[in-house]
Amino acid sequence: MNGNNRYGQELSPADQLLVKLIQFDTSTGISPEKPAMDYVRELLETAGIETRTFAKDEDRPNLLAVLRGEEKAGEEKLPALLLYGHMDVVPVTGQNWKEEPYPAPI
Repeated sequence: MNGNNRYGQELSPADQLLVKLIQFDTSTGISPEKPAMDYVRELLETAGIETRTFAKDEDRPNLLAVLRGEEKAGEEKLPALLLYGHMDVVPVTGQNWKEEPYPAPI
């Protein structure tokens, strides 16, 4: 991707990331989620965030990322925050798309 949409407009880094994630076909029962998870894990690790993976099925791994907070003397420790999501999507087979969904044209 060159960082522009199909109209030549520049995409923000967040939009570029969204397009990249949409381009992974993670259709349940058809395509494995592992390539998308590997991409996200690499982004997190590049940012210095600790990751671990767990898998009952190696094509459908779970990713755990831990960003540890800091305790400062005299300050209250902040509570943990859990962000949870999934990478699998409903298959598009038999749906009437005007354009292929996984190139993520915007």
